[in-house]
Amino acid sequence: MQILSSSFSDVPIIGILPGIPRRSKEAVHDRVGDYLFEEKPYFFVGVVWLELLFLSPFSIVNIFGILCSKPWFNTTCLIYGISIATPITIVLGELMGYGKASEKMMMMYSPSMGLGVLVFLCGLILCSSKTSLALSKRSTCFA
Repeated sequence: MQILSSSFSDVPIIGILPGIPRRSKEAVHDRVGDYLFEEKPYFFVGVVWLELLFLSPFSIVNIFGILCSKPWFNTTCLIYGISIATPITIVLGELMGYGKASEKMMMMYSPSMGLGVLVFLCGLILCSSKTSLALSKRSTCFA
């Protein structure tokens, strides 16, 4: 129970990290004035854990898919794009609705939404082009 209560007060993985990521987190907080890191609302802690436990390993799998030209890469782009865009939508909604966010803070989180939409569209376009290519090959085989 101690781990659960400490996870909401602070992200425990930050204590495990070496000095460089910890200092960069503190520098971003000081420079941008990110109140989400200071106040640690429950949804934000959940988003951080989602990114650490799911999206970080998934990005490594996607890099492997790019480098090795795996056929499942397009599907993982769809999954990854939605997995990025959904939590960032929640964070941006909080930033816009609460009105406490600075312009720098909005500029820090907004590119993540663009990245999520771009990755999703990349997977969607590549999947649909392969499907249309497969359909056109099928139609010429039966003609």
